[in-house]
Amino acid sequence: MGVRTTLDQDTFTIEGGKPKGAMISPHQDHRIAMAFTVLGLVADEETTIMDAECVSKSYPGFWDDMESIGAEIRGMGE
Repeated sequence: MGVRTTLDQDTFTIEGGKPKGAMISPHQDHRIAMAFTVLGLVADEETTIMDAECVSKSYPGFWDDMESIGAEIRGMGE
C-alpha cells in the first residue's frame, strides 16, 4: 500500500503518506482482513480483500457496518 511499517514486539506501526490501493490476501486471518479494510477506506485507489468472508468467524456484521459508514463493498454475496 506504499507506506512504511515497523513491528516492535507487540506493536505494529504504519508510517508515511496516504496509502495506495492494493490487493490483500489475509490468508484466512479475519484480523488482517478487517485491519486492511479500514486502512483501505483512506487509500487513494481501490483496495481488494481476497477471501473476505473470513471475517464472519469473529464479526459477522462487519461488511454491513462498513457500508453503514460509507464504504463501497462489492462482490459479497452477489
